[in-house]
Amino acid sequence: MTLEGPVKIVSFPEVAPGVILECSYELASDDLSQIPPWMFQNDDFTRVSRFELQLPDGLAYMAFFGGLPGTPQDPDERRINDPESPRRILNRSRWELHNQPALREKPFLASAEDARATLYVQLESYETPAETRPLAHSWNRIADDARRQQSAFLEGDEGVEAWAAAAISGATTPGEKAQALFRLVRDDIAPTADTRIDAMTAEEMLATGRGPAPSKNVLLASLLQKQGIPADVIRIRTRDRGVFYPRYRCLRQLNHAVVRAELDGGSVLLDAAYPFVPFGQLPLMDHVEQGLLVGDGSGTLISISAPSVPSTRGVKTTAKLDGEGTLVAQSKLRLTGYPALDARTSVGLAGERAFVQEMLKGRFPGASLETVEIANLENEEAPLTLEIAYRVKDYARGPKDRMTCLPPFLLAMEENPLPDEERHFPLDFAYRVSSKEEVRMTFEDGMNVARVPKQAASKTGEIAFTTVHVQAGDELRTTRKFKLGQQKMSEREYAALRGFYDDLVAADTAELVVARATKRSMGTR
Repeated sequence: MTLEGPVKIVSFPEVAPGVILECSYELASDDLSQIPPWMFQNDDFTRVSRFELQLPDGLAYMAFFGGLPGTPQDPDERRINDPESPRRILNRSRWELHNQPALREKPFLASAEDARATLYVQLESYETPAETRPLAHSWNRIADDARRQQSAFLEGDEGVEAWAAAAISGATTPGEKAQALFRLVRDDIAPTADTRIDAMTAEEMLATGRGPAPSKNVLLASLLQKQGIPADVIRIRTRDRGVFYPRYRCLRQLNHAVVRAELDGGSVLLDAAYPFVPFGQLPLMDHVEQGLLVGDGSGTLISISAPSVPSTRGVKTTAKLDGEGTLVAQSKLRLTGYPALDARTSVGLAGERAFVQEMLKGRFPGASLETVEIANLENEEAPLTLEIAYRVKDYARGPKDRMTCLPPFLLAMEENPLPDEERHFPLDFAYRVSSKEEVRMTFEDGMNVARVPKQAASKTGEIAFTTVHVQAGDELRTTRKFKLGQQKMSEREYAALRGFYDDLVAADTAELVVARATKRSMGTR
């Protein structure tokens, strides 16, 4: 197993429940310092997992655990005879973990890899009576390797400048040129799954219209530099690959690249690898804390602050409930920032109607979608707006003279997203967001609201919600507000957050009662 490298698949025929699977393998590498990480925890329950390191005298190593709560025990260390040469003595270090549960996705965790018990080992030096020789590469040396990859990719890029010339023909300022080049690289080249920057040359990428995602950003940095705009490449480990460990000095950790450009307004981080990402906004997978700045003369680990992007969701719904319990509704949505980016990506993959139907199915299963209108789908700088009309049969339940139903929220939360009673890892929400949903609900003549849900509110840290129901004549007006004002919470705050979501789910699932007005009989004197 190699870090971000090929995976060898081994088949076990006729496996039945209760069977114990055992396998062994050998890895050979010319890079003495890089030992692939050992994962004690897997997708299935692991009874015993053992990693053993056998080294001759003079070899020193560094080891640490990732994704394992608490401090792991020190390895069992002893001197043993070399199995291949019994007269030679080796220093053996053994790590062993028992009964590791199957790895499962956790909510509000950047990557499942962050929760996987993993051992990282790196050979640091070799000591002889005459000298001590370092084995592990420095980040400066690793940056040299990154620059060689970039040079190989950009070699023979004569056609690149001509390709870019038309895009910047009308641009006059550095900012205009930067935005034009960003959109050119983002829209004209489709990203592939390959992460090797030197997998092809820039000319080959232009010829095919496809290329590795990090290579697109290396190309963007080169184009900016040729226009006199200072730009650097920053190599990063994306959120889905797990936490970046600076102690484990390995270029293969860094599977992606972003661009830092210097414009009149200061530094701006860019990622032109994927569609729908606006200029100056990083996709969520780039929200990481550190990266390797690949400069001209050295490599430096730098802190990365994702651009502050206002992210909002606004919904206005008008709905009417008829005497048969059918809901007829029209909703207008306005999305900005990351909700808009998520929606544009989903629409691009699934189509407009499929995206809306997926959005409706949580609160309105079986809804009949009548019309969909989406504006600013391709204008990433503007808010994304949707207008939808839909009908839900049997939305209200019970006898026709007294029915119950839920307020028709599009953003409702039906169940607590934190099912586990305990949590051993921090929570990561990726981005801050606020939402406001307003519902105006009317009823068929002769029907009125007999019971309105109580006002509800809850708050923990910088996360809060309020829900208010107001009856105005024959109309019910409801306002639901939600604010997520922080990106990270510690596991110590987990119990309070779990209680907050219990309150939110209770408010979102509180039913209202609609009754038919009874006719008064006319008496005689």
